[in-house]
Amino acid sequence: MAEWHAFAKLRLHTESTLQHLEQLTTELGQLMRKFRDTTQSGFATFELPKETGARKRRQKSGKGKEKASASGKKSKTMNLFTYKWHALGDYVRSIRLFGATDGFSTQVVSNFLRMYSTYYPFTLSGQQGELAHKIVKRLYGSTNKRNAEHQIAKRYRRLERARLALYRKRHHNHTKQKTTDQEDNKPDGDSELRYYISPSKNRPQDILSTLRNNRGDPAYHVRFPN
Repeated sequence: MAEWHAFAKLRLHTESTLQHLEQLTTELGQLMRKFRDTTQSGFATFELPKETGARKRRQKSGKGKEKASASGKKSKTMNLFTYKWHALGDYVRSIRLFGATDGFSTQVVSNFLRMYSTYYPFTLSGQQGELAHKIVKRLYGSTNKRNAEHQIAKRYRRLERARLALYRKRHHNHTKQKTTDQEDNKPDGDSELRYYISPSKNRPQDILSTLRNNRGDPAYHVRFPN
């Protein structure tokens, strides 16, 4: 497992390293199935006390699939039919498609949501995958666990509206500031005035660099009196 992990996390792969990783994945699967069969026949394993307590609470609330007569610790064996074990076989293919594993993440965002978040970057609709899962878990912690789906949706909608209002406020302030800057830079009064000094300091001009860039222009030539 340590060798498989080392090859799976390489930051630079060649065809030989990918072939070796593919071979390691096959060997690891065979070894884990052998380990499961050996431990099942040689050891009696049971669920954790935490799992036992959670199962009993489900039985009392009527949400559990187990019969209410089941009490005490239940026997539990190693389960290889999980997504994490299933995903090991996709590592080589994913590396060939997307590069080394340090270059991509499971926190995916769809093209539509990415386009939507471009116009509304402060909303939650631009998040999907693990990012959205974290938000739902955080909102679930603020409920009283009764009809949690309805409470999560209600809090999600409030958070969405609050962030959308924040984005609109920031967009309005940015547009207002931009308009103010443009008005400050417009010359007031007579257009024939020789000099104009803007009251705004948002767009300063470097005089020395302006003189250097226009060295050959007679308009920038300064004559000192004798």
